[in-house]
Amino acid sequence: MSLAKAARHEVETIDFERFNLKKILETIDYLIDALRLKATAERQLKVFDQSILQDYLHVIELTELDQIDAQRLVASLQTNRRARRQIKDLKIILSALAKSFDVQQFLNILLSEPSLGSQYYFRDQATATQIKEMIH
Repeated sequence: MSLAKAARHEVETIDFERFNLKKILETIDYLIDALRLKATAERQLKVFDQSILQDYLHVIELTELDQIDAQRLVASLQTNRRARRQIKDLKIILSALAKSFDVQQFLNILLSEPSLGSQYYFRDQATATQIKEMIH
């Protein structure tokens, strides 16, 4: 919509450089791809919680402190905890997205929309007059 038309109708303009259909569809495609990672993130988090980090705790529990290279153990534990945190944060975001965005419902609604191209009628009289003057 031109700025003049937007002002006449008191409607905000849309920045189509920033918000264009291609970018919106690419973003939706990206989100759908990301949602497919939810189960993988849950499985990875389970491995960290039930295996990897438990191994560290058992070593600390069952090994004498003078036999442990504490600096290496703590550095390794920190690396694993940070990796776990990254997975957990992704899982939290994906879980919230999965609960609030139904991909199948979105696709069903999108595919059920009729094409406006074959059902056009003028909605703005000033625009209609202007366009009709251009048609022979």
